[in-house]
Amino acid sequence: MASVISTGSYLPEDETPNSYFESYLDTTDEWIRKKLGIKKRRFLRSDQTTSDLAANAAMEALSKADVRPEEVELIVLTTTTPDMIAPSTACIVQKKIGAVNAGAFDVMNFCSGFNYALAVASRLVGSEVQNALVIGAEAYSRFLDFSDRRTCVIFGDGAGALFLKENSGRGVFFNYLKSDGSGWNIIQIPAGGAMYPASRETVSSGMHTFRMDGRGVWDFATKRIPGEINKALKKAGLGIEDCDFFIFHQANLRIIKEIIKTLRIPEEKTHTTIEEYGNTASASIPITLHDAVEKRKIKKGDVVALIGFGGGFAWGVNLIEI
Repeated sequence: MASVISTGSYLPEDETPNSYFESYLDTTDEWIRKKLGIKKRRFLRSDQTTSDLAANAAMEALSKADVRPEEVELIVLTTTTPDMIAPSTACIVQKKIGAVNAGAFDVMNFCSGFNYALAVASRLVGSEVQNALVIGAEAYSRFLDFSDRRTCVIFGDGAGALFLKENSGRGVFFNYLKSDGSGWNIIQIPAGGAMYPASRETVSSGMHTFRMDGRGVWDFATKRIPGEINKALKKAGLGIEDCDFFIFHQANLRIIKEIIKTLRIPEEKTHTTIEEYGNTASASIPITLHDAVEKRKIKKGDVVALIGFGGGFAWGVNLIEI
């Protein structure tokens, strides 16, 4: 069984408060806080890339586990904002941290990417490998249209990591992964792939930047996800009351509050980081899990549900025993 041995995270040093956007957009700090729950976010430096964020988070997780990089056997990294289309960012991270004996690959599934990456890695640990690093890393500041007030205020950059090792106990004991491709166009970065190869036209029309139908996301997250969480727990033979803690993708504070209200999850069984870091997409679950562990909100033996949802549409629930 793959047990979570340690966690780590990395957030860039520079904070960008809501007042930054007030200076040039028709928006206010009050509106951003009310609609999104965000006070500030972090953006990476000009000399940093997604792989740098990931490498720093990975090294913290390894340090806490007292594991050397050369002992790592597998790296599974999820990101929607890779260093390059190819090669995988995981391979670049492998080089940067010196994990010379590890296999490495990327998973891309927008904000549920970490759920998918953890599910894959947890099934490989104990069968093909003895340990794995699972990393979520995002550099959305490189893909935002900073003239679009609907999206540019939402996202932040950062990375989170989990170190898994074959161990006794339940560990990562259940994974529930689903998708609905009919919503593929609700959240997207349209150009740069085979459908819309890079050209002067795609660049001039802003097709290489992030786009989102906010209403479509709200409806999907608030109306569909609560039922999917119940389905997942039922399949695992559990109920809401059997989970000690819930870590949600940090999409929007209002969305999280709406979901926990629908499911009657006590607020003290959740933890949020969106206020300080914004929406860090597929990195938000490991960042928030790490923060909750560091603040001792989660204790050894707790059953924790990790819940992600986003573009694709795709969603997932992982159940872990810390």
